[in-house]
Amino acid sequence: MTHYDCTEGCPALVDRLKSIVGDHGEEVILEPYPNMGSRIGLTAWQRIGRFIRAYRGVDHHVGGG
Repeated sequence: MTHYDCTEGCPALVDRLKSIVGDHGEEVILEPYPNMGSRIGLTAWQRIGRFIRAYRGVDHHVGGG
């Protein structure tokens, strides 16, 4: 699941997310999530342990994205 929070509107970001999500068919869902507190959020089911091992300690905020 991919969430985005664009209260002020961000069509370029939403278009990019749609493109990324579209590459994965029905395996990935894109939904708005107002007042999430972050611009983009990801949720993983069934592979939570694998996700944590892969990304624990990785700073994805470097470079301002």
